[in-house]
Amino acid sequence: MVFIKNFQRYIWTTLVIVVILPCFLFATITFERWYGESSEGHSVQQTTDGGYIVCGVGGVFYPHNAGVYLSKTDSLGNQIWEREYRGSFPYGIDWGYSVKQTNDGGYIIGAVTEVDWGESHIWVLKTDSLGDTLWTRVYGGDVWEWIGEVCQTQDGGYIIAGVTMSYGAGDQDGYLIKTDSLGDTTWTKTYGGSEKDRFYSVQQTSDGGYIMTGYTFGFLPADVYLVKVDSIGTLIWEKNYSPAGHALSMNYAYCVQQTMDGGYIIAGYSLFFPVERDLWLIRTDSAGDTLWTKIYGDAGVNCDEGKSVQQLPDGGFIVAGYTSSFGAGEEDVWLLRTDQHGDTLWTRTFGWYAKDEGYSVQQTEDGGFVILGLTWSQGGTSTYSYLIKTDENGFVGVQEKQTKSSQGYNMLTIKPNPTIDKTNIKYVVSEPGFVSIKIYDETGSLVNILANRTMQPGHYTINWNEKDIRDKKVKSGIYFCRIVSNETTLTRKIVVIR
Repeated sequence: MVFIKNFQRYIWTTLVIVVILPCFLFATITFERWYGESSEGHSVQQTTDGGYIVCGVGGVFYPHNAGVYLSKTDSLGNQIWEREYRGSFPYGIDWGYSVKQTNDGGYIIGAVTEVDWGESHIWVLKTDSLGDTLWTRVYGGDVWEWIGEVCQTQDGGYIIAGVTMSYGAGDQDGYLIKTDSLGDTTWTKTYGGSEKDRFYSVQQTSDGGYIMTGYTFGFLPADVYLVKVDSIGTLIWEKNYSPAGHALSMNYAYCVQQTMDGGYIIAGYSLFFPVERDLWLIRTDSAGDTLWTKIYGDAGVNCDEGKSVQQLPDGGFIVAGYTSSFGAGEEDVWLLRTDQHGDTLWTRTFGWYAKDEGYSVQQTEDGGFVILGLTWSQGGTSTYSYLIKTDENGFVGVQEKQTKSSQGYNMLTIKPNPTIDKTNIKYVVSEPGFVSIKIYDETGSLVNILANRTMQPGHYTINWNEKDIRDKKVKSGIYFCRIVSNETTLTRKIVVIR
């Protein structure tokens, strides 16, 4: 009998190990992180060690005086190091717009540096794996330039896309620069007509050439501009796009990617006069001819933009941008998942009561997604770079965590629980500092903000009336109260019964 009981215990233990342990080993990491007070993030990439490299602009006096901001994190979003790079003009602003990990494990940064009042040029920085500068180069003429993106090319050099007012045929022209591995110029080209033409995105294509997108602007309308060139920058074709039936629309593209069938996917927005701005996706074949286009966002006075797009292994697309049509705040980070035809599978928003914007998205090794942008909501007085890591369904999960203070009291208690009408939340602040108390649902979506301010040490009680951020009663279900105080984060489950 003892042998049988021990054998049964062994079987159950084995089943627990076999079934549950892989769930821990292969669980998708999710988080939200904020970095660099007075900064905003523009570009993110997962690095070969599983962490992330974040690039943007920041500084104590931003937006009046700032430098290129670079931050390296581990796979959990914990910051390992951060750097600020400044140009030669002591009163200027230097913007970081693009970062890629290079073949040697270092980074290539595409930036803009202000060299005098109102005069800016393209600035490219090469660093080692710790962010220490190996070389920098400034590109441009006597007037003004701006960068869209930089990428390492198959030959170990770099391709840079942006805009110039120093060269070309028009007021502004699309600007393409090819360099060697040390950043020395191999060739430059300009594209466009007599008015304004600009590139925001570039990618080397499978044939060794390049694809660029941005916009072309005469008077009205402004059209999405797509340009295909060969390996030495010779024009193969160029295309303009605007939504059918909207003669007075303003249309901009911020990202282009070659698709698995050799065509292209473009993300941007279309502004229908006078005030409706909608996220816009364009899918083309290899010659730039339209296969389909899709508009996303609510009709009306809203601001919805697509900033970054990537094709996924199943042929669908992940898109990041921001929206004022949905979410909790003035603007929210917007993540959209579509099928191969552009039909929406799901959308997620991230952010709080103020302005939160997404600029860059990438699928990660675990099948989830990493998004970078900015937030005004965290603290409310300045911007932060906002890094979000989701699972494959776009969720940032919430797990319950309870801790006791050094005096033995629970630092976060909730009564009654389950609750029917009102919940009393008691918590301890052990050190002076900024404290946030927020309610989330089971998916990790923000429901309400109960506190977001500086507090002194002490015992506090706050009531949640079981309403969301828009003052509507929540449904029955499981919710989570999360308190963040200095370096401590605590989360407790709340069961709401109706």
